Amino acid sequence: MALSFEQMFNQMKIVHCMCPKCNDIMRVSDLRLSSSTKTEKTWRDMFDVKIRNLINKKAEFEEKKKQMQEEARERGRKQVPKIVNKILKKNFAKLGYSPYDIKSILHPID
Repeated sequence: MALSFEQMFNQMKIVHCMCPKCNDIMRVSDLRLSSSTKTEKTWRDMFDVKIRNLINKKAEFEEKKKQMQEEARERGRKQVPKIVNKILKKNFAKLGYSPYDIKSILHPID
């Protein structure tokens, strides 16, 4: 009689075994089997490699994106005083102010 995978797994929950290294008793379903012999690579192995490469490329992209954003922020901060001096009337420009303290009042639709 052929057992389905689920039936076989449930049977393995009942069967107990002893580890030859640590002499611990455990269920067969809890075993994490490994082998010293190498197996042939499958499509899943290649898929996992591609996924890891994609994750690495994404991390590199995010790092580069953060760096570019920081550089753009610095360029913008350097341009603020020049832009504010162009926009302000000369009478206001003579007053002592910090360009970063100025808040613009815009039309709500803008």
